[in-house]
Amino acid sequence: MEANQSLVTRLGGDAKAWLSAVDSALDRQQVPLAWALLFAPQDPRSNDLDALRREVLQRGCGDGQ
Repeated sequence: MEANQSLVTRLGGDAKAWLSAVDSALDRQQVPLAWALLFAPQDPRSNDLDALRREVLQRGCGDGQ
């Protein structure tokens, strides 16, 4: 948990870094970390992150459209 908090601190307000960290976690099959980052309350406002969150929610909770 401390390592994850350190990562969040390093990412700061850089939306591209957050998106890259999510992608990297998924590449390493660390899905829980990817989702924790994607839905972290500290993440910056970003259209790209918002779009990815919507896609995740649609695929997991919606009808997939």
